[in-house]
Amino acid sequence: MARSVGCLIEPDRVADVGSQVVGLVERLHVERGDNVKAGQSLITLRGDVERANMGVADTRSRVDAEILAAQASLDLAQQKVRRAESLVAQKFVSQQA
Repeated sequence: MARSVGCLIEPDRVADVGSQVVGLVERLHVERGDNVKAGQSLITLRGDVERANMGVADTRSRVDAEILAAQASLDLAQQKVRRAESLVAQKFVSQQA
């Protein structure tokens, strides 16, 4: 009579894999235990997440540029006020000008 015995089969080799980008997995192209080759696509990442991340980065970049432009405008306006105050103090122009 055959007897059932529990066992664990160890793989010949194990490799850590990673991705250069962060994202959510949309589709898995292999299953546990499958043999894979170097360069073989293992997963497909969700494109909508990457597009959203790019949209956020683009918006952040535009907002940063707008903040820098606003700061430059403020600096120029403050410089003009200081210059006008200096001219008034030296009586080169009237206070009403």
